[in-house]
Amino acid sequence: MRSIDCRLFFFAFVLLILVSLFLIYSRSRYACDVELSQVSVFPPQQVSINSTCRVLNITVDGEPVQFAQTQVGSYFLVDFDSNLTKGKHLVHVFVEGKHEPEAYPILAKVKECEAGETRDCLTHDGCDGTQRCVDYEWTPCKKNRMVCRPGQRKACAYTPCKVGHKECNECGTGYGPCLPG
Repeated sequence: MRSIDCRLFFFAFVLLILVSLFLIYSRSRYACDVELSQVSVFPPQQVSINSTCRVLNITVDGEPVQFAQTQVGSYFLVDFDSNLTKGKHLVHVFVEGKHEPEAYPILAKVKECEAGETRDCLTHDGCDGTQRCVDYEWTPCKKNRMVCRPGQRKACAYTPCKVGHKECNECGTGYGPCLPG
């Protein structure tokens, strides 16, 4: 009876070891590391994916995306065929052996202008200003250089024989017409 108990214990112990090894092997077999980094935020948007598993599918905001896979070791680049709208988007990468996709936020920008361009604009308080193009986007409207203090008066020739005054505008960017007095 005792030898049967020992054999049964030994058999259970060997079975436990085999099951543990199988579980460790099956988990490590499907252990995937996925990294995504954004290469370009401007059209065509491009991301770099490093995956230890085969990528099966990619979606942006839930919609499948056609992608060109150029294998370079475990790294490859994904060029989105269609341009994304400006703003934040969520990329899901579905890989072999994982039930849930890896999610990565990306940012898409639109080239609004070319570097170095400027344009006239109105500031929040209605004054003349200028915007500059930096990184293909317009900067906030900045008030033009002040040349006088708003409300400040300056003498001027109203007529050839009469002195008048002109008043600095509310933005401080210039004087109004010459008035009598």
